[in-house]
Amino acid sequence: MKASSFIVQLRPGCFHLAVRAKPGARTTALAARPQIIDDALEVRVAAPPVDGKANTELICFMQALLEQQLSTLRKTQTQQKSCPATGEEDAYSYQHYANNNNKKEKVKKQSKKDPKAAVSQPNYADEKVRVTLVSGLTSRNKVLMVTFPGTEEDLLEALKSVDVS
Repeated sequence: MKASSFIVQLRPGCFHLAVRAKPGARTTALAARPQIIDDALEVRVAAPPVDGKANTELICFMQALLEQQLSTLRKTQTQQKSCPATGEEDAYSYQHYANNNNKKEKVKKQSKKDPKAAVSQPNYADEKVRVTLVSGLTSRNKVLMVTFPGTEEDLLEALKSVDVS
């Protein structure tokens, strides 16, 4: 199911975001909390529409906003993983402790065998947020390409959770 009409997923982690910019505002912020039925995300931009200043500020604002929301999203996911349900705490604590000790021993044994062997880390190709302007250089209706390490639903939820001023 499509999460929103203003977000188009090009491939996993890469989206086109339809934006309606309103330059010349007092502050740069989302004009309204995004809804599923919206055809564009409305953003007030403080910079004037002169020499690309509004476009630059829009891109910087969206980049900062999505990075902040991604950080918040990851913190809540980490907290949810580390907080077991009531009643499972004792078993979880012991099992978690036992698993961590076993992992540490395996890593020590591997490093003794091969000092260049590293602990395996998940490889995320696009772990950072990137925002670029695709179209709408001189108009209010713009399309941004957003690289966001998550699903379309995660991106929409990140935009919905922003405080609207």
